[in-house]
Amino acid sequence: RDGSTTPYFFSGVRIAIDDRPCIIGMGIDISSRKRAEEELLRAYAELEERVRERTASLVKTNEKLEAEIEEKTSTAENLCQLRQLLSDVIETMPVGVAMIDAEGTVQHGNPAMRNIWGGFKHVSLGEYGEYKAWSLTTGQRIGPEDWAAARAIARGESTINEELEIEGFDGSRKIVLHSAVPVRDAQQQVTGVIVVMEDITKAKEAEQDIVVSNTLLRLFSETYSRKEYLDAVVELIMKQSGCCCTGLRSWSSSGDTVYDRFVGFAPEFWEREGCFSHRKKKCTCVAAAVKHPHPQGTTLITLNGSFWSNDLSAFFASLPEDDKKGCGWDCLHHGFASLGIIPISRRRNLVGVIYLADERKGHLPEKILNRIESLIPLIGEALYRFSVEEESRVMQDQLRSLTTHLQDVREEERTTIAREIHDDLGQILTALKMNLSWVGSQYADHEVLAEKTKSMASLVDATIQRVKRITTELRPGILDHLGITAAIEWQAGEFKKLTGIHCDVDIPEEIILPRDQSTQIFRIFEETLTNIIRHAEATKVTVRFMDRGDSVALVVRDNGKGINEAQLQSPGSFGVIGIRERIHSLRGKLRITGSPGSGTEVTIEVPKEKGEPSAESREL
Repeated sequence: RDGSTTPYFFSGVRIAIDDRPCIIGMGIDISSRKRAEEELLRAYAELEERVRERTASLVKTNEKLEAEIEEKTSTAENLCQLRQLLSDVIETMPVGVAMIDAEGTVQHGNPAMRNIWGGFKHVSLGEYGEYKAWSLTTGQRIGPEDWAAARAIARGESTINEELEIEGFDGSRKIVLHSAVPVRDAQQQVTGVIVVMEDITKAKEAEQDIVVSNTLLRLFSETYSRKEYLDAVVELIMKQSGCCCTGLRSWSSSGDTVYDRFVGFAPEFWEREGCFSHRKKKCTCVAAAVKHPHPQGTTLITLNGSFWSNDLSAFFASLPEDDKKGCGWDCLHHGFASLGIIPISRRRNLVGVIYLADERKGHLPEKILNRIESLIPLIGEALYRFSVEEESRVMQDQLRSLTTHLQDVREEERTTIAREIHDDLGQILTALKMNLSWVGSQYADHEVLAEKTKSMASLVDATIQRVKRITTELRPGILDHLGITAAIEWQAGEFKKLTGIHCDVDIPEEIILPRDQSTQIFRIFEETLTNIIRHAEATKVTVRFMDRGDSVALVVRDNGKGINEAQLQSPGSFGVIGIRERIHSLRGKLRITGSPGSGTEVTIEVPKEKGEPSAESREL
């Protein structure tokens, strides 16, 4: 904001939050490293320039050596000053520099080198083993003869930016870039070695954090269940922490446990700890991590709200006797010395907790705890997303169950209404027609009355046909009496009569299905033909209904204008939505394909259900 610039290393991953494109990123300030590189380059450039200048001066001095003794003395003094300058530069360089003679004895190390190693030892070639290091590439310990300096002495090899993990004399472990360059005389004989080391531990840790974060993001994008994702998270955290015991528990917004996974813990310990639920009585460590700390646990709370101790015995011993009574201290009874309880929150809402424990003291360093704490926002967001998706799936299943129930109720109501209309109105209209016929026969000589009776009889006949059509539309009797095969053939014929569109039906053999399944398939076929009438502008329709052994398939194809992807996905395509819901209730498959000018093909495949066909079908 103030106009200054900062070198930065940034890594980001695109995600979606609340259906909006967002990015999760991590940035690392590399200013100090850039400054160090620039200072080193400037020092090297200055050194080269000065060496070049002094070399030229020495050539001229040698040519005039006998005549210019005083100038030789001055040159010697300048050389001394140059050596002092070089020494000063080496001493102030931010990277470690060590000087080794032709025999391989370590002669000098600058302060940065001493700081890297936590000390310094002037060892000979055969004693290089006192410096402990391991190759990051192979993981093998660097032997005395494997050091880059030893190779430079023996074979004149140069080594640039070799990555090593070292153990300093103070016990600290670091990752360094290690370089060794042989120094040669005029005859190209090795007269020594310059060793340069740069501590890149923080940079490597930052890279590791980015790798772990990217791993979590990839897990979230590639896994489709909460269990699968969090199982992988537990394994990842266990690997990162190095603790022998790792556990994770997540809760729903109502406080119910939705996931529970632990590795290394004894089952009885996990249960005795109350499963770390914020609904149960909690021990000191868990209470602190879930935002309800006991007084004795507040001293071990990190800035991020985690409970952390690398020496539980010492912490317990430091407590007053009254405070010791407030906790069961099961972790101590099970031999744990290092302990970390990390709350998982999402927008200040507690959604879970991570439990780390180990029998070794000091086995949960602060930097490891901080690394795991940095992953909590990603894990919390993933837990929230899985909860939303799970609730959405439950709601969707409930809605689909309700839809299926309503369809069944509607079908039963249509069947009942059709039966009542057919039986009651049909009988009434038949009786009315018979009475009109009697009146017409009794008063045939009454011209006006006979004409009126004949007109009324025609109206009754039309009403009877209308009642038949209504009952058929409500529930085709042919579906119950002759089965799904005949019903599809009949519906195709009615479609042709109504629209004039040519409709070919191919049913190789009679197919008998349970009543409910037949009804659903018939309604899907009916809806498909309705969509063709409304949208397709077709002149020809072909229908195939096939038995495939364990399933039946219905294929309806038209030669109309074709359906596109936007129409298929439109929330207003209620016909397609209805077909999909019916297919889902039948546990079947639906495929709708279309292209402009080439028509549309609707294919459904439904597994056969075990059930009895209608009574009429059995009699047939």
